[in-house]
Amino acid sequence: MPDEDPVIFLTADEDVDTETRGFEAGVSDFIRKPFNPDILLRRIDNIMSNSQEMHELKSEATLDKLTGFLNKSAAAVELGKMCSEKTGCLMMTDLDFLARVGQVGNGMANLVKSLMGHPLLVLRNGKMGAVITYFGTRETAWKAYINSVMSKAASIDTSILFVTYVGISKHDLDWIREQIEKHMHFDEIYFKQASPAVSVNCGPGTFGLLYIEKY
Repeated sequence: MPDEDPVIFLTADEDVDTETRGFEAGVSDFIRKPFNPDILLRRIDNIMSNSQEMHELKSEATLDKLTGFLNKSAAAVELGKMCSEKTGCLMMTDLDFLARVGQVGNGMANLVKSLMGHPLLVLRNGKMGAVITYFGTRETAWKAYINSVMSKAASIDTSILFVTYVGISKHDLDWIREQIEKHMHFDEIYFKQASPAVSVNCGPGTFGLLYIEKY
């Protein structure tokens, strides 16, 4: 309700519980009949002014004044929400960290490493799922992963792309940005270190691309 248009509840009901339930539902004001038209108009004007002020304050708190994009704190919140609610993938260097926490067996981790495999961990609604593996050098695997995500261009909102990562150097992050921009232009590409949970399970050299889908 806070992000929607203000709602005024106009009623002849005198029940206090009705008024309480109205405010709990998110109405902006509760007016009983009969009412004075002039006072009603003033209350509507006040509510609309307050709503506009709140919208402006929210914009100032979440948007960078120079770029008009999400600032760091707002972007972090949005990224956290996407990681917990959306389906995504994390490209890892190997399965060693998953083996340490018991997510996969040591034998599987060693086999994948011996074959130069780079696992792609699928996340569904914040939970770890199936593992897909790219083979070859790290650069080859990273390119294949980026190509796979960018192939969905028709469904990607290009206003912002989130790149969450663990233990990756600035040089390599710049390389990832360059590969992304070869496929698509985004208004903003926001890099954010992954959560401790991702770091512990996936280890250094992990990154994931998270985007907003078009509707």
